[in-house]
Amino acid sequence: MSPTPAIPASYDLVLVILSVAIAILASYTALVVAGRIRMTAGISRYLWLLGAALLMGGGIWSMHFVGMLAFRMPLPVTYDPQLTFLSLLVPVFFTAVGFYILAARGSAPLTLVGAGLLMGLGMVAMHYTGMAALQAPVRIEHRPLLVSASALIAFVASVMVLGLAFRSKAAAWHNAAGAATMGAAITGMHYTAMAAAEFTRDLSAPVPASATMLNPALLGIVITAAAFVLLFLGLLAALFDRRYMALAPSQTAVRGATESPNLGHRFDGYSPKFALLVIILFFVVVVGVAWGLTAWRDYKQAIEDVQIVAQSTVRLVEEHVDRAMGAGDLVMQHVIGLIDQLGLEAVVSSPAVWESVRRMEASLPHLGNVSILDAQGNLVFTTRQFPAPDGRNFAAESYFRALRVDGSAEPLVSRVVKSDSTNGDFFNVARRLKGEDGAFAGVVLMAIRTDYLLDFYADLNLGPTSAVAVFREDGSLVTRQPPPDSDADPSPGQLVRMHLQRSPWGTFESHSALDGVERVVSYRHAASVPLVVTASIAKDSALAEWRARLHRNAALGLVIVAALGALSWLAVRSLRREELAANALRLARDDLDRRVRERTAELEAALADKEILFKEVHHRVKNNLQVICSLLNLQSNRFDEPAVRRAFEEAYNRVYSISLVHKALYDQNAAAQIDFASYLRDLCDNLSRLYGASARNIQIEVSAAESTLDLNRAVPLALIVNEVISNALKHAFPNGRAGRIEIGFAARGSKFHLTIRDDGIGIGEDAARNPAKSLGLVIVNALAHQVDATVTYRNDGGTWFELLSDSGQADACVAGESGTDGGARGQESAAAQ
Repeated sequence: MSPTPAIPASYDLVLVILSVAIAILASYTALVVAGRIRMTAGISRYLWLLGAALLMGGGIWSMHFVGMLAFRMPLPVTYDPQLTFLSLLVPVFFTAVGFYILAARGSAPLTLVGAGLLMGLGMVAMHYTGMAALQAPVRIEHRPLLVSASALIAFVASVMVLGLAFRSKAAAWHNAAGAATMGAAITGMHYTAMAAAEFTRDLSAPVPASATMLNPALLGIVITAAAFVLLFLGLLAALFDRRYMALAPSQTAVRGATESPNLGHRFDGYSPKFALLVIILFFVVVVGVAWGLTAWRDYKQAIEDVQIVAQSTVRLVEEHVDRAMGAGDLVMQHVIGLIDQLGLEAVVSSPAVWESVRRMEASLPHLGNVSILDAQGNLVFTTRQFPAPDGRNFAAESYFRALRVDGSAEPLVSRVVKSDSTNGDFFNVARRLKGEDGAFAGVVLMAIRTDYLLDFYADLNLGPTSAVAVFREDGSLVTRQPPPDSDADPSPGQLVRMHLQRSPWGTFESHSALDGVERVVSYRHAASVPLVVTASIAKDSALAEWRARLHRNAALGLVIVAALGALSWLAVRSLRREELAANALRLARDDLDRRVRERTAELEAALADKEILFKEVHHRVKNNLQVICSLLNLQSNRFDEPAVRRAFEEAYNRVYSISLVHKALYDQNAAAQIDFASYLRDLCDNLSRLYGASARNIQIEVSAAESTLDLNRAVPLALIVNEVISNALKHAFPNGRAGRIEIGFAARGSKFHLTIRDDGIGIGEDAARNPAKSLGLVIVNALAHQVDATVTYRNDGGTWFELLSDSGQADACVAGESGTDGGARGQESAAAQ
């Protein structure tokens, strides 16, 4: 058995274009909606993820199904509803999984490839599920190489979709170019997979009933329109959500609007109205092109259908003429045979022959008469009467003259004449009689009734402006249904004659100069007689159904465009209101910015004036304190008593310590905050020089963390440090004793911790028990009370002094733990701070 040949197939160009348009729009919509996934969080993010999956997966499915409808085979085709619905769910599910993976784990290369594999697998599964849904009497085989190529294209297209969807924001033309590329890749995958399929006829498969067959073009247009509307609504939803978030009356949105003037005002690099108009224009252009191509294809199909009807009709008419002429020709051949057998005289004079021929003629309704003419053109036999009437001669007839001159055995057809007996029209078909020597012996005629032919042609019911006609080879009309009027247009016969010279059959279009009707004319030359039959169908009547479909489709398109226009009007109106709100927000923001700048400038000027004032105050206070110190120093020189001089020196040191505070404030360009660690070092250096610590081999070490204090705490603490260190330098190291004084300080907020330790002889027991007897200790306690601190004295290999703020009692770790190592511990605490 020879192998079953592959079924020839083709594609509907209109539906192919629509499938590509769906893929591009679905890709662009997915890119825009996926942007909402990146910009949202929580339940909103998952809702946008689901929406993006529905739009992208549904768009891919719509492209696939319209592409399947574009595939044409000369066989009835339907689709299983359950498998078709399943083929819709597959890409939606796998697209959702791919989007979820990238939304949850980011768009790292490996993650992107893995998600692309899943989505590509979904596209392949969708395609072959859709192929399984196809119901037709065919067997499908797949070429492995092309199947692999389609799967690779699906994977690449999926990686492109996901990569572009989850990339950082790009320009609008990038999204448009990406969408066009992805659309081409997605459709490329589908049509590559279709090229991989080979269809052969399966004679054992059931043929779908014609009642269940679908109109592919109409169904494809409906699915395309539905897909476009859904994708358009998805784009509008993404646009409005983006605008709503940008214009939300929340502090974050207002702050964002202040920082970014274009936030919420642009959509993928273009204004929202411009983007919306571009989308609408794209939709209208695609719908318009699809409608125009569909109308043109339907028009061509209608013309082709008219030609098929005309050709079928003319074949039927030709067969009818051939059968009718063939039956009559049998009668003529019978007569010619009798003449050859009996001779002409015996035949024309025999009543039995006459009766036999008359019965044969009567059995054929289209025959009006059978006659014989002798070599001189005299009527010698007729089935109308016996014997034939005398005196009738037809030697002048054109068919007689032609047959007498031409020795051809082919029949000839006469012009149409009226019958004397029936008042009807008929035409003769004549054959040549040959004598024994082959010479011309006469003519055998059969008269064909035109009314018989007209009755048959009337039953064809081709329409009021359509016609069936019979012409002679010279183009003269034999008969026509409907019958022609007296001024019939002769052009059809002339056209038939012209086309007959090219081919014995054919189809052409003719515009009648008589009635202005344009017709499709199909003609065929009869096989048995020199006649040409034509079937002329008026294009207007044939295209009436096409016009009705065109009007229905136009009405449907207008409804869709009107609905789209209404949605667009509402969208533009809403965008206009939002744009006005955005403009008002920008104006308010600009006014706020202006007022903030003006107020900032005023505050900066006031602050500069205040800083100059504070610097001047600190400078004058410092100078005044230094004048006091100089006066105290001069006054102390006037006394010789050591006790008086010490009193002046102590007063000098106290005033000088305060002067150092204001000097530090002035030098550090600070109004009320002082770097206390730096101040301690300056104070200790001054006390060391004043008491000759270096010459006495007494070391003073300061371990203080970087910290600032306000003026209200800095001055009391400065006086406390001055009192303690001065006391240590005066009393802790008598008789040239060397030693060490360690100061530790740390502060955090309102908490501070000060430790001073020396390794001298220690504080006296009496002073420790009764601090009121020592002026220095009285001053220290008073100042400690002023800064809300607690003073602790202890003899521990010298004097150990600790000052801890009351607010820091619960957190003594500000300066570290205090213990017998005094300064070392203070140093560790300072380092920790």
